[in-house]
Amino acid sequence: MKKIVGITGLAIGTGVIGWHLTRAYKPSLVNSVPTINNNNSSLLDRVSPKLRQQLLRLVHNRQTANRLLSGTLTNHPGRSPNWLAEKVIYDLQRDRT
Repeated sequence: MKKIVGITGLAIGTGVIGWHLTRAYKPSLVNSVPTINNNNSSLLDRVSPKLRQQLLRLVHNRQTANRLLSGTLTNHPGRSPNWLAEKVIYDLQRDRT
């Protein structure tokens, strides 16, 4: 009986340690998102004024708008800034209804 309890405890302890180690060493999403330069190369500055205004009305923050545009660019490389803005606006409106 003592052997069964000991083996069970050892197995549970090993599982808990393994689970903790896998969670502790996951790569962070923050490091995988490309950085945004706050100078003239920001995506928001390359979006048409009408789309820029519409996007800023939805998020109220230039940094948030740039982050959303950059994330969409990561998933859809090669798309124009206006297409990215339209996609972000569509996604925000869809998710809010």
